[in-house]
Amino acid sequence: DTTDPVTATFGTNFNFDAIQEISFQTGGFEAEYGRATGGVVNLVTKSGGNDFSGTLDVRFRNQDFYQSGDHFDTDTYKVKYLDPSVTFGGPIIRDKVWFFLSGEYVDSQNTPSEAPSTRKYVGQNYIGKATWQLNPSWRLVGKISGDPADIDNANTSSLRDVEANRFQTQGGDIYQADLAGILSPQLLWNLQVGINRSSLDSYPQSGDLDTIGHVNDDTGRSSGNYTNAQYSQRDRDEYKTNLTWFVDNLGGSHEFKGGVEYAKLFFSSRNFYTGGGYYEDLTVNPPDDLTPIPYVFWAQADAGTSEFDGTLQTAFLQDAWKVMPNLTIKF
Repeated sequence: DTTDPVTATFGTNFNFDAIQEISFQTGGFEAEYGRATGGVVNLVTKSGGNDFSGTLDVRFRNQDFYQSGDHFDTDTYKVKYLDPSVTFGGPIIRDKVWFFLSGEYVDSQNTPSEAPSTRKYVGQNYIGKATWQLNPSWRLVGKISGDPADIDNANTSSLRDVEANRFQTQGGDIYQADLAGILSPQLLWNLQVGINRSSLDSYPQSGDLDTIGHVNDDTGRSSGNYTNAQYSQRDRDEYKTNLTWFVDNLGGSHEFKGGVEYAKLFFSSRNFYTGGGYYEDLTVNPPDDLTPIPYVFWAQADAGTSEFDGTLQTAFLQDAWKVMPNLTIKF
């Protein structure tokens, strides 16, 4: 499970050419996916084979690829996007052990019209994977993937002074191991282990955590300093095993499957206003029956790091009963 354990949004990025296949299940999926409510996305990355092969893909664009018009001037809107990626795989021992490597570098820059600074995203997406066919019935796969990235001036705009910009660093590593075996022509067994180590930190671009920031509600301008700093670690350790049993001639054919899953979750968070608070300037006049308030000071001191942890235990049992060639019932 690569879903971010805190926000429940996506949890990793991949080089497109490293993807072998993607499946989407949006309804009628089995009890195995009982924790999903809207749908399941399953992504399979490539593996090496007996022949060496690879890909090279370079993408680039800037403002010169756009055309000015009545409401858009390329001279005032600067963009740059550079994305080289490479994959390479092949045999370590032919017919026995294979490897696959993937790397991608992303450099994206964006300067909005009249903004005093440039938003710059620099990230790497990588995969290292090894597949070992122990014998005709057993296969072991190990993989590490990561997507670290830094974002300078992440919130830049024409209404934000340079000193009020934000820096963000994010990403992490996912370690995976998968052991699959054919116990008999009717029995398949699978064991999976996944370790997810990710983080997301966001704080003033200058690194100044002591200066108080200002926000003007009338003009929308931010100045002085970025008003928030937050640091977080988002971890998950996951262990899964399942057994599949194929049965024929029992009122049709059956695919029985049962399994268990255990996951340990950890989240640490440090979140506070820089300088202990920020000023919100209320220059718009309030109603006549209220006393005018020139500004409000919102305070939130640094309370240190909070830590949260939890566990998840799951068990499932299901049957895909093929009553006839054009009718399957799932229990």
